[in-house]
Amino acid sequence: PVHRLLALTADAAPWRAVLTQLVDAGADVNATDADGNTLLMAAFVEQHRGLVLHLLHHRDELHVDLTHRNNDQRTLQQLCGSRKAYDDLLKRTTPASSSSSS
Repeated sequence: PVHRLLALTADAAPWRAVLTQLVDAGADVNATDADGNTLLMAAFVEQHRGLVLHLLHHRDELHVDLTHRNNDQRTLQQLCGSRKAYDDLLKRTTPASSSSSS
């Protein structure tokens, strides 16, 4: 069910409310689609920037798996194309739990 968020406009408010409701109801953000992609990976591939940034910013509280391998044995880092691109993405999305503990 969480992958259906990709059908919503990623930069519109409704996907946030739907994601919150799904997570509150126990949905697993690391569930995979037919290609073995988690919601984060699928959102990245589909270029849903807002959803990608939200998932990464809240990765600790949502328990987002950054090391998952899809059916092609590719991780999010490999989907990014380079270690630098992956590191830059993570730097732009400091986890919410880290920013509140300083």
